[in-house]
Amino acid sequence: VNNPELLFQSFEQSDPAHCFRRYICDLETGELSEKISHKAINNLFLKMDYSKSASFEYDIAAKLGKKLKSVKECEEIYDCPLSGEQLDKLFD
Repeated sequence: VNNPELLFQSFEQSDPAHCFRRYICDLETGELSEKISHKAINNLFLKMDYSKSASFEYDIAAKLGKKLKSVKECEEIYDCPLSGEQLDKLFD
């Protein structure tokens, strides 16, 4: 992804349930089985300027996941009808 900010802006417009935010939170808990796609998603957050950007909320989701270390708690915060495992299958 050449411009992650455009990707996060797209998610903001097309994902009103904030499923991708929850997925990022779930990934950062370490409770999902490790996959190559997880590393690619995590790399989106490297060296980004979060000020006034769509990626800010996704960075918060990642930090929550690292702190909570619980997919269940991420799922309680983000009201997405899909589980982390279901979202994980979308990126296979």
